[in-house]
Amino acid sequence: MRRIEKFAFTHVIADFLILFTAIMILVFGFIKVNKEGWATDIPLVNEATWLSIIGSAIYSYEGIGVVMPIAEVTENPK
Repeated sequence: MRRIEKFAFTHVIADFLILFTAIMILVFGFIKVNKEGWATDIPLVNEATWLSIIGSAIYSYEGIGVVMPIAEVTENPK
């Protein structure tokens, strides 16, 4: 594809689906909590493996280094 603007419509659909999924997870989560209440035997933070979230956070930002140069090229096609 030469022009990334052609993906705008599908990008909007994908954003809507992500938002819809997040809302559905929250709704069903609240419904379950209202029916059964909060679990008391599950710890809020798993002390044995809490460091793995740092790796997940770093991994989620690795894509920025790939996306930013592409965005700069499409804004300035020279």
